Amino acid sequence: MRTTREGLRLDVARRRRRDVGLARLAQLFVERGPPPFLRSANGPACTATAVRDWLHRVGGTTRFIEPGRPWANGSGESFNGKLRDACLNRERFDTLLEAQILIAGWRREDNPIRPHRALGYRPPAPETQQPREPSHDARPGDRTHLTTGTTIGGRSFGDRRRVVNAYEDHAHVYQHLREHGGTVILRGRGIVASRIIQRLWEERAHNANIQIIHLHRSRLAAGHRFGIARRPVKDEFELQSFNWPKGCWGGEPRRLLERASDERRKQLLDVWGGTTTARRRDWLQMIQDGLREGWYRPEYGVVREVELADDGVVTRISSKLGGGGTLELKVDFVIDCTGLIAGLERSPLLTDLLETYQLPRNKLGRVQVSNDFEVEGMRHAQARLYAAGAITLGGPFAAVDSFLGLQFAALRAVDSIYSQRPAGLRRLNGLYSLWQWTKWARGVSP
Repeated sequence: MRTTREGLRLDVARRRRRDVGLARLAQLFVERGPPPFLRSANGPACTATAVRDWLHRVGGTTRFIEPGRPWANGSGESFNGKLRDACLNRERFDTLLEAQILIAGWRREDNPIRPHRALGYRPPAPETQQPREPSHDARPGDRTHLTTGTTIGGRSFGDRRRVVNAYEDHAHVYQHLREHGGTVILRGRGIVASRIIQRLWEERAHNANIQIIHLHRSRLAAGHRFGIARRPVKDEFELQSFNWPKGCWGGEPRRLLERASDERRKQLLDVWGGTTTARRRDWLQMIQDGLREGWYRPEYGVVREVELADDGVVTRISSKLGGGGTLELKVDFVIDCTGLIAGLERSPLLTDLLETYQLPRNKLGRVQVSNDFEVEGMRHAQARLYAAGAITLGGPFAAVDSFLGLQFAALRAVDSIYSQRPAGLRRLNGLYSLWQWTKWARGVSP
């Protein structure tokens, strides 16, 4: 078997636990693929039962060299010798961090720069980085359900304590406002923004010196309309009841999308879409109180520049309203509620899938799926790949990023899998479900 001579990893620590070593091996197997066997010495770290069992589960095995015969693992001993002669014996390590940095630097130089005679006097890294044909191996009956997290959007301004994302932990903002008061710029007009306003309203009960500037890109004159129905608008919020995901599950929106072409789906989602918030009386009353009492006010424009000053955050906004110009606001915090960015390019996994397998996209630029949420471009023999969540927006379901939407996609995928009659999968029925429930009620494992 030909070896590449590349040093894949050098971890430096004062001690090494077995589970850490297995985690490092697992990471390398994911990045490079599992080898058919792992050759090693007979030390306890390599001969441990847990290590051998783990290798067996991932499809590999161990090949130990005989005691006292280091030449049986010539490549490994050669690498160890060069590491000792060219790095360890030449350096003095006063701290663990210094050792980690210097040894990592030696590995970076050894892989892409130092020529190896066994490789025709080429460095090992280019040898191991030659592009390989994508593997399409799949076992008959394999099924995969792909649901990825969505990258949180928003720019980074270097200070994540004063310019924060509403989807991330920012409890320190409310603690500071409760103790010192201050002014907050809020971006976004969806349900998350309404919840943040409620939280700031609650903090005003402890400190009335809290002001909210709600920044909108433009005025909202009217809500989206479909047929004879139109969403109401109140104080720059487009209102939508909580029945939207349920309506998508079994109502007219579901039937329309499943029967529609890709272009028609885009048109329907443009009409049904938009940023909305719940039609809650308490939320609407908070806005009315804030406008009347002066602690809440809307502004309109696009953020052009954010500058971090010693005593606050300076936000410069340009707007075409009122003759245009630039508005400069100095506040204590900026809370971004503009939502999640579901661009596929922000996920390395999705980007690799799209590029490697040339998967088609729908009219909204997301993953093309069937009505059963199957990524048909990944079909190979009996293997299937299913997707769910925001990466499927533009497909057969509208509220894909809701909890009901994720459940619906999973159920459709399971139904599709069952239609292929795989081994070990059977339909639920009322009696079976009742029996499982009684076991749960008695504290018995299902």
